[in-house]
Amino acid sequence: MQDGTLLRLGIEPESDDAADYHGRKFAYSITVNVLNDDERRIRAYCAGYPGSAHDNRVWRNMKQHRDPGSYFSENEFIMCDTAYEPSWFCVPAFKCVVGDGLHLHPHKTLFNTVLAKPRVVCEHTMGLWKGRFCWLRNIRMKITNNKNSLKRILRYIDSTIVVHNMLLDWREAEDRNAAWGESVVTDLTSIDDANRAPPIAEREVLDQPIPLHALNDMRRPQLMQYICETYIHSYNYSPIQDDLSLSHGDWSSMVGYDFSTDGDDSSVVSELD
Repeated sequence: MQDGTLLRLGIEPESDDAADYHGRKFAYSITVNVLNDDERRIRAYCAGYPGSAHDNRVWRNMKQHRDPGSYFSENEFIMCDTAYEPSWFCVPAFKCVVGDGLHLHPHKTLFNTVLAKPRVVCEHTMGLWKGRFCWLRNIRMKITNNKNSLKRILRYIDSTIVVHNMLLDWREAEDRNAAWGESVVTDLTSIDDANRAPPIAEREVLDQPIPLHALNDMRRPQLMQYICETYIHSYNYSPIQDDLSLSHGDWSSMVGYDFSTDGDDSSVVSELD
């Protein structure tokens, strides 16, 4: 998963491109694009672009985007929000198009809903990272025309990410040793186990490989098809005002209150009692 975030600058830059550091949230900021896993570890990042830089622009200049074959296999991809362009290794949510009346097809709406659940880990990662290092929330270091001024800030950012990942590793080690040194039995298979993954013929549509350098939006329809065929709703919510199929008596029996007695407070009390 990936997402972009802004790091606020507490001191106005004194460089020729100071105006570029005006971000959408803060007076001056630095844009950081972060790739994290489901354990909230930061696997890759790109920092140093001014706050006015779009997240997708930063992503296009990362090594993972310029040389995806070295980082992603045919069955691997990352998930992100609508700020990024789709590709065979990047799956963003669907955008609402103005010409369509800001309404999405039900399949696309379902896709965005399912995609939002794992993507929230990105927000957790950013919050955990910034929460541990208050310096990131207000960087009181000045950027000048001297390149070393920005490099010094980037070194501090590098350090916070290294420590962030180390703390996650230490926490996992503590959890593993919580049983006072007793061996922890796990049913996880080895990553080199030949039986770890089923044969290709038995895999779901989600696991079918996408050829390298395929069309940009081939992975997302494949994932949407998989979601539409396999996803099971945990609930079937329908707004009351939108459901006109029930009669007046049906509503009364559902909520345990007779609407025909509106204005009589005693009936409401008796039903609640």
